[in-house]
Amino acid sequence: MIIRRHFPTLIQVVRMSARTYSSSLQSFISSPDGFQIVNKSTRPINTDKLYVLDSSFNPPTKAHFALALSCLPHDTPSTVLLVLAIQNADKEAKPASFDHRLAMMDLLAHKIEATSSTTTALMALSKHARFVDKAKEIEKAFPSTKELIWLVGYDTLIRILDKKYYTGSLEQSLQGFLDRNRLACAIRRDETEERAFVEKIRAGEIKEVPPLIAEYITIIEPVGKETSSTRARTASANGRVDEIRELVLQEIAEYIEREHLYKDA
Repeated sequence: MIIRRHFPTLIQVVRMSARTYSSSLQSFISSPDGFQIVNKSTRPINTDKLYVLDSSFNPPTKAHFALALSCLPHDTPSTVLLVLAIQNADKEAKPASFDHRLAMMDLLAHKIEATSSTTTALMALSKHARFVDKAKEIEKAFPSTKELIWLVGYDTLIRILDKKYYTGSLEQSLQGFLDRNRLACAIRRDETEERAFVEKIRAGEIKEVPPLIAEYITIIEPVGKETSSTRARTASANGRVDEIRELVLQEIAEYIEREHLYKDA
């Protein structure tokens, strides 16, 4: 499967406006679809594995960039899917609107492809809050994909395994998900504690989390431990331009400054 994408020049990308995405966003919101690809690529999609980075991208940071590249093979084509959920179990759609976030995601996707000549970077919208529901939609959109690798941070891993998001037992709820999905979890804070969490799952020490789930989780090296979207929003709100540029890619920092994002955060 090949999805055509024509990347603009870097200067054109930096000047992109949220208006570019408004029509696609509104069309998706009014449609019955639960998932939609919103960009195009001239590069082929790897049908064996799809690396999925689901986030609020509010804004995308250097940690998102590093996580997107963290597990990719260096010598074979790979595909990264950046997913923005317009419904989230825990977060409201503020302070940056979804169309602004899509504009910044496009800058991130462009940087990923510019950095890795063997990587295809796609962007998608989802109406689902839960990973299990997002996975079903992605599997339908990419039926030949054999495995989805979800690139997550430790906090996200905890949410995926939280019983409160499911109606049945965790084992029943994740049964279909585990058929084709795996979790690559980046250490975010305390490396000892976060590695130990997976081992506790394996040993049956985490209440209501079946030990077999540990076999589907891989702990990867720390990614952006001091970097967060919250810090970037706070830096923008307080006019700390140098800090913003430490936390996000240059192109995204310029976009935030030009669009005056997060000034009321």
